[in-house]
Amino acid sequence: MLTRPGRFELNYLSRRRDKPTHVVVADGSLNSWLEGGVTSLDMILEYAPNQGFLNVAAIGEFSLQEAERTFLEMLDAVARYKVEKVLFDGRSLTGAPDTMERFYYGEFAADSVFKFRDRGVSPYTTFAYVLKEPVLDPLRFGETVAVNRGMRVKVFDNLEDALRWLAD
Repeated sequence: MLTRPGRFELNYLSRRRDKPTHVVVADGSLNSWLEGGVTSLDMILEYAPNQGFLNVAAIGEFSLQEAERTFLEMLDAVARYKVEKVLFDGRSLTGAPDTMERFYYGEFAADSVFKFRDRGVSPYTTFAYVLKEPVLDPLRFGETVAVNRGMRVKVFDNLEDALRWLAD
């Protein structure tokens, strides 16, 4: 579960395609809100602007459709907060993407970054993903697909290495 003290923003759109809901949770816990109807099939992102980068934490179950939808949400947040570095913490994600899903996600992410130029997202925005297996691919195939299409992205299995890479 995502928890941290203080207020934070959460943008949520369910798989049922309800209207987007912008939630501000004051107690620092999503537990009670999650119990109110979010399904295990939803991917939810928590945004926290940090010094020099956007910290994005994700929970839920990976599906290609949800990953693409939440990536577009993340790009909206990049434009809104005017950042050029993103730390994506997906260690709480579940699921096991297959090879083609990894390919399609890498392709979609790279293409989307460039399509969001007119919305204020730099094509040089840097993304550091922190994941755990099986969402994390030890061969980093999705990363390779995105990098080959011009995206600045690297996948890590620990937060410290990701932060160090973003700082360079």
